[in-house]
Amino acid sequence: MNAPDKFAQLLALTREPFPASTKNYLTGSRPDVRVPVRDIALTNGEQVSVYDTSGPYTDPAAEIGERQIDLPVLTKPFSSEQLHAAIAGVLNADSAPGG
Repeated sequence: MNAPDKFAQLLALTREPFPASTKNYLTGSRPDVRVPVRDIALTNGEQVSVYDTSGPYTDPAAEIGERQIDLPVLTKPFSSEQLHAAIAGVLNADSAPGG
């Protein structure tokens, strides 16, 4: 089996859903931040949500290729003014944690 065939086979295995669970997202601190959770159906009929660390591989909507994973860019571009302030070490509301 050559490398591309083996990669395709392994990728297919990692893309399969986990048994008795579904991947969902909670809205984070900003509307463009989504926190992945896995909703797991318990044998008693209840459901529990846990933080999902599996990354984009278990998201059927994610575009995944051999050399790239399509992840959204969440950072806003720096303006020239912000860049100069950062170089100068100036802390303002935009650059402060949570700003």
